[in-house]
Amino acid sequence: MNEHLLFFLLIIVASYAGYKVKALTKSGAFGAFLIGSSIYAGTGVKGLALLGVFFITSSFVSFLFQKRKEHVEEKLEKSSSRDIIQVFANGGVPALFSLFLLFDPTHKEMLTFLFAVSIAAANSDTWASEIGTLSKRKPRYILTLRKAEAGTSGAISLLGTFAAFSGALLIGLFFTIFWEEKVSALLFIAIFGFLGNIADTVLGATIQVEYKCANCGIHTEKTEHCYMKTKKIKGITFFNNDTVNVTAVFIGAFLAFLAFPYIQV
Repeated sequence: MNEHLLFFLLIIVASYAGYKVKALTKSGAFGAFLIGSSIYAGTGVKGLALLGVFFITSSFVSFLFQKRKEHVEEKLEKSSSRDIIQVFANGGVPALFSLFLLFDPTHKEMLTFLFAVSIAAANSDTWASEIGTLSKRKPRYILTLRKAEAGTSGAISLLGTFAAFSGALLIGLFFTIFWEEKVSALLFIAIFGFLGNIADTVLGATIQVEYKCANCGIHTEKTEHCYMKTKKIKGITFFNNDTVNVTAVFIGAFLAFLAFPYIQV
């Protein structure tokens, strides 16, 4: 069997498996196939493997602590099963860099680095969101340091910050293993991936849309709660969590792009 066909079949199987274990919705599984195929086309088996590290570890972290996060579910717009928009929000930027690699191999070193940073940023944000909500101490808004409720956009905790850097560091570690790069690559990928998560938090505190339920008073990402429409109290309407995610991943990669001429990876 042709090697490329074999890996495309593997992507289909992995996407379907994600749907069966409820890590993905039907649309999310289709999106995962598109993202996986794009990344394989540009970065080959190594890129696909790095994407796999992100998907497997982020899904594992999500399901591992699912029961303990039920108290914040009401604040979130979507469930833990990712739809196609969420898949694109996390994987769209890495897929884009991968396709750039396919059509512009002359900048292979830089584009491969930016590809890895964008996955690190996505993993950093996912780990921060999933693990940070478990903190026994209330998080604080990143700009004012006021205490906030767990799961509030724009708030950070010590546990969540540690998880964010760990998530980025993990991607950097596997990148250095797969591409046989120097340790400096690991550190720079971790740093810029983590900065992507910081950007996500700042955007969440400033322009991400937030609503309030008139019935129970909860602050939420949902446009409906308690079977009634919620009222917008902050942010730009179209700037929901998915928009923030893709923007933050791009910012992390853009900062890496600006720094690339001055660093050695």
